[in-house]
Amino acid sequence: MVKDLEGSAKCPPMPRNNATYIGDTVMCSVFLGTKQDARLRQLAHELGVTKSELIRAAVEDKLRDWLTKNKDVILNELNLVRSK
Repeated sequence: MVKDLEGSAKCPPMPRNNATYIGDTVMCSVFLGTKQDARLRQLAHELGVTKSELIRAAVEDKLRDWLTKNKDVILNELNLVRSK
């Protein structure tokens, strides 16, 4: 069960398209560029899904990919430098 801002219990959104949620969900805020948001919104519309569903699927897919790789490879892919 999830609590809204007033502390009232409410159910999380029902999964669509045979998706399943395991365990609790959390709210994450991410800033996207305006072009990224527009492309994401257009793709979601074309596929008949929500932007949230696309984001969750993309995150899960990328996490599966990253879990098979060395941390340095991941940081290199992201153009990030590990602080020492």
